[in-house]
Amino acid sequence: MGNTGLGDFRSRCSEIEDDSVDLCFTDPLYEKDALPVWGDLGEMCAKKLKPGGILMAYSGVLYLPQIHQMLGGHLTYLWTAAIYHSGHTKLVRAVQIQQAWKPVLVYFKPPLRKYWRPFLDMVSGGQEKENHPYEQSVAEAIHYVKSLCPKNGIILDPMMGSATTILAGLHAGLGLTCIGVEIDKAAYATAEKRVKETIEQLHVQKKTA
Repeated sequence: MGNTGLGDFRSRCSEIEDDSVDLCFTDPLYEKDALPVWGDLGEMCAKKLKPGGILMAYSGVLYLPQIHQMLGGHLTYLWTAAIYHSGHTKLVRAVQIQQAWKPVLVYFKPPLRKYWRPFLDMVSGGQEKENHPYEQSVAEAIHYVKSLCPKNGIILDPMMGSATTILAGLHAGLGLTCIGVEIDKAAYATAEKRVKETIEQLHVQKKTA
């Protein structure tokens, strides 16, 4: 099931029951001006994640020390997974480095509950930018959703963009409840359309299977 809402996650996520979310998987902006959102994200997750619940967040590299400091004020660091940029790289002009990978930060709300099986901490699923300039690959997201979200769990993306995380949750085949929030009206409209189409496609596939 997919549920989406238009608005700022700092207010919209107050509607979500505390201690109810298994996995928060999201993609905040990477610019310096957007750094405060990481503290707000950590604070929200500390309330909404179940004890032992996981936050996974795509991140840039330049401001990792600041990001870790802000998240660490609310959650506990677990790991840094990664996306490998197969076939393309990004020039980070501030440091003149050709970036070939992207961190995926993994934090948890104590206590640590290792309910997952061993999984690879790096994946590459190709570039997808047709629906949003900051869009992430659904195939890559499916890998991490299947790895870290329990069956029949609740997955949340508070900055869902074009709904990559929600689509990954729907495709994972785990019976997940998928909740997405997006502040940008145009991105939200795209996300809502993609979620509706995916639910219809999966319904047809189930009927014809």
